[in-house]
Amino acid sequence: MHTTFRQPPSKLHRFAKYYIDRDTVSSLDEGHKKLETLSATALVGPAICDSYLDQVLLLTFVNVARRCYLGGINVNGIVNAPNRVPGIPGRTLKEAIEFVGGRVNNSMAAKPPYVLFAGAFHDGSDFSIRPIYANWWAGVSAGHIQPDPLTHGSSLGAVLAAGLTAFELFTYFEHPDSTLSIRPKFISLWENLSGYGMPASDIADPAVEFLPSELWLLGLGHLGQAYLWLLAMLSYDDPGSIKLFLQDTDNIDENNESTSVLTFRHRLGTPKTEVATDWAERIGFTVNRIERRLGPLFRREQYEPGICLAGIDNTETRRLLGKAGFDYVIDGGLGATARSFSRISIHTLPGSRESTEIWPATIRLDEPSLQQKAYQELAKRGIDTCGLAQLASRSVAAPFVGTVASCIALAQVLKPLHQCTPSELVSVDLRSLQYLQSIKNPQLTDIYKKIPFQLSTSAI
Repeated sequence: MHTTFRQPPSKLHRFAKYYIDRDTVSSLDEGHKKLETLSATALVGPAICDSYLDQVLLLTFVNVARRCYLGGINVNGIVNAPNRVPGIPGRTLKEAIEFVGGRVNNSMAAKPPYVLFAGAFHDGSDFSIRPIYANWWAGVSAGHIQPDPLTHGSSLGAVLAAGLTAFELFTYFEHPDSTLSIRPKFISLWENLSGYGMPASDIADPAVEFLPSELWLLGLGHLGQAYLWLLAMLSYDDPGSIKLFLQDTDNIDENNESTSVLTFRHRLGTPKTEVATDWAERIGFTVNRIERRLGPLFRREQYEPGICLAGIDNTETRRLLGKAGFDYVIDGGLGATARSFSRISIHTLPGSRESTEIWPATIRLDEPSLQQKAYQELAKRGIDTCGLAQLASRSVAAPFVGTVASCIALAQVLKPLHQCTPSELVSVDLRSLQYLQSIKNPQLTDIYKKIPFQLSTSAI
């Protein structure tokens, strides 16, 4: 007798699937238990009390990392400071940390790896790393290296640093005995550079002074929620004047919590547009919800936002992006397998190719393998081949990859506002930062004229 396989795909933890598809665990339950063995300790220094950006960095890191490393993110140090990050509930930083899923000042749970924030110190006797950020670049260094005091920075850099740091923990968990895990590394969104070491002292890093005031977010899952989290962290002078159109047709399901940074278990079954709207309105943004698909007849009206941040995962919709009437489209794409989940591709339109050329109608997809031990264990329990294939076809995903991708994507909106031509393509694998590729988009030289903007509070 074969069993119909209905519920597990919607409940599957997307990062547990990494270990399932690598064939290092023998069942779905074992894949989840593997994540429960992964934990980290965040050590917080006194500078956190007065630093909005350091709090953005810490809270983003905790929110992202705790969704993958189910053993918990334990935050030790000075956390009774006022919470300076709007939109995240909590009068104190401690309450904000607990809201995003962290554990606070549990000295019994404090153990390596350590992540050092806001000037915290560690002697280097155990593995430790330190996020570093500026305006347009961010990186990770060994924890025992004390960086020069921060003289400038932005929320863009802080959120980018959080994503890179959570990914560096993954590198450590994969190779806990390797010194390669502590090689300093960075990404510069302004220069489209990345690699090992720290950026040169003369790297261009202008202040982030201008922010978009009208945006259309298409897709409110993994990437869409990462976009919205980043937008909320930016230093808008007047959030109430920011106009957002939020478009999606799906409801929150259980596996969304493992990838989507605005998703919490008590919102299961809620429309994604409702979850995103609640978050955006808490910041003070003005929101229009759109709960219909972007189909062949869909057209944006002239009075609606013309800049589209797309975070969708199907080819059919992507092929329509160039025909929907947007002035400027930034599409974020992520890898989907155990081998490729760390890959990021950002495309902008209009460009040298139409959307139908970038995403052909027929893309050959490899048949998912069902030979891994976890799938064989399900087959022995009577799960039919169709159900197994449905499970195997689900993507491997981690929110720290989406967090980095959101920063690269939003940089393509911010750069024109700062007199820098955006890229037509940015492609990078977080496992091989030295190979970042980018191509300038000459068709977007004057796109800044079509991007409504507002001054950042840092520019006032």
